[in-house]
Amino acid sequence: MPESDGVEDPVTPQVLSRHRRGRAWVVCLGGDLNARTLPPVRETFGRLMKDAGKALIVDGTAVQSADSNAIELLLALQKETTLIVATPSPPFQRLLATAPRPVLSASSLGEALDLIGT
Repeated sequence: MPESDGVEDPVTPQVLSRHRRGRAWVVCLGGDLNARTLPPVRETFGRLMKDAGKALIVDGTAVQSADSNAIELLLALQKETTLIVATPSPPFQRLLATAPRPVLSASSLGEALDLIGT
C-alpha cells in the first residue's frame, strides 16, 4: 500500500462544458473552487464575457466544494452580466447562502433559462 502524508489534493475545477442557449452562456463546473484552483475558471469566464450582451448560467451540479474565492468571482461576474447559478450542489448551495449579497440561483437549468427569458 502506498504511503500517504494525509493531505488530499483538491479536485481541480474544470469547465466541464460550455455552450450557448439563446442569449445565455451555460457553463458547467466541476471539482473544488478555491483560490488555488480558480484561475482557469476565471480565464474561461473572462473569454465568455467578451461576448457582449450574453447572460451567464453556471451549472453547479458537479461542484464538490467551494470557498469565499468562488463567491468573490460570482459577485464580480454579477456586476458584468446577468448571472444565475443553476442546480448548485449542496456544498455550493451552502456557500451561496453566505454571500454578502444574493447570488441568484435556480433549481434547474430550465428555470434559469426562464428567469433570463431565453
